[in-house]
Amino acid sequence: MKQIIITLAIVFVFYCCGKHNNKNEYNYETFRMDAALSVLNENQIAKTYFFKYDTVDYYLEYEYTFLGEIKNAKEGNLKFLFCTTFFGIYEDSQKASSTILIFKKNKLYGLYCFYIEYPTPVINGSDLIFSIGEPECNFTTAINFKYCIPQEIFIKCMIESGTIFGEIFSFEKW
Repeated sequence: MKQIIITLAIVFVFYCCGKHNNKNEYNYETFRMDAALSVLNENQIAKTYFFKYDTVDYYLEYEYTFLGEIKNAKEGNLKFLFCTTFFGIYEDSQKASSTILIFKKNKLYGLYCFYIEYPTPVINGSDLIFSIGEPECNFTTAINFKYCIPQEIFIKCMIESGTIFGEIFSFEKW
C-alpha cells in the first residue's frame, strides 16, 4: 500500500510540474500576436501601446501603434499596425526593429520587417506615408495600397547626383 501511495504521489508531482511547464510555453510570438490583437480591438488610431515580455534572460518590449484601415481592391479592408520591438540583454543597451503588420479580418495577413527602428508611418487615404526627418535621410515616401499589396516597398532616403537612395523591404505573406 505504501508503494502505491508513493507512486501516486510521484505521478501527481510530475503531472503538476508538466502542467506548470506548459504555462511557460507561452512564447514571445504568442505574446506578440495577443498584444497586436488587443491593440486592433481597441481601434484607436495613432494611439501607442507598450507591452513588456517578462523573461530572465533578456529584455523584450513591444510598442504598437494602430495606423488605421485601407480598403484594398483585391483583399478588401486591411488593418495596419506598426510595431517597434526593443530587445537586448540589458534594458539600457537595447536594439530595435520595426514591422508593419497587415491584418485581414483580424488575422495576420502579412508584414514588412524593417530590421531597424523606423519612425511611425501614417495612413492618408489609400497611402501609407513614411516621413523620415533625419539630416542624412530627409524624405517622405507614400506607398499606395488601393489596388494591391506591393510585394516590395522602397523607402526613399536621399538623392545624390540625381540618384535616389533608400531601402527596399519585401512583403511576407502569412
